[in-house]
Amino acid sequence: MQAVILLMMLSFELYNVDGRRLNVYGFTQVYYKYSNRDDNTLALRRTRLIFKVKEGKNIQFKMQMDFLKNPALLDAFMKYRKGAFMLKLGRFLPDFTFYMPHSSTSLDFVDYPIISKTYGMWRQVGFEVSYFITHDLYVKTGFFNGPKNNYKDIDGMKDVLLKSGYSKNWINTGVYAYEKRESGKLEKIAGWYGDFRPKKYIFTVEPLFVLSDSMGVERKDLGYYVQAGLYVLSGLKNILRYEEQYVDLDSKPVPTRRIWAGIVKEFSHFKLYVNYIKGLKGDTSKDLVLQLQYQW
Repeated sequence: MQAVILLMMLSFELYNVDGRRLNVYGFTQVYYKYSNRDDNTLALRRTRLIFKVKEGKNIQFKMQMDFLKNPALLDAFMKYRKGAFMLKLGRFLPDFTFYMPHSSTSLDFVDYPIISKTYGMWRQVGFEVSYFITHDLYVKTGFFNGPKNNYKDIDGMKDVLLKSGYSKNWINTGVYAYEKRESGKLEKIAGWYGDFRPKKYIFTVEPLFVLSDSMGVERKDLGYYVQAGLYVLSGLKNILRYEEQYVDLDSKPVPTRRIWAGIVKEFSHFKLYVNYIKGLKGDTSKDLVLQLQYQW
């Protein structure tokens, strides 16, 4: 226990010998939410320890653990890069939607957009193969076990990811397609995102379309979000997000609509989030969320 406390106080390099390097780091998030739905919560949200090993120029290993989860192991994967090709193998977050493959420490708000939370497959056991056409432009495919947050194959079925992306300077954009298979259900997901951050400005948009077939019953869903932000001062940004989700378009559903307003202040090792989330069009929810994040 004392060793864990010591590790949580400092990010450091354990060794660096002959091109083989091991780094240890992590973060903790403390979360407070006040809601008009009688929800008054104060809790530890995430407390993680991360090991990253680099073997020469081509091979990297990463393991991430969260002490608030059981089992604690989140990520355990290897990346191998040779020329224009890269292989990622193990348990990790697939490169699906804009936010999902990012660490929770780099989110613009305290939580993911509703399309990522609803349709995301989260951590998977499988592999991704990428080919870099140029330094900034890539295509990739992935092959995964299926049920979200799994550790082993439980149904013998597999999921497939296809993606193309471009990232350079302040531009990050991509198009993706994902096919999920479960017993008696097939779900096809396609989406696009564009994230543009020139100088002190932020603009992000992402639509996502879903076609599902459950025992012969078809359904079409649609979701999207748009957000814009501004760095007011160094390390201080204001950001707004509007999101909608339509479940079963053929039934002319009442959409889920939310608006987010956020302030984020970044310090050397700390990040403070202040978020206000309000439901729209029949959703009377109002949440005020504070989150303090410490990276070590």
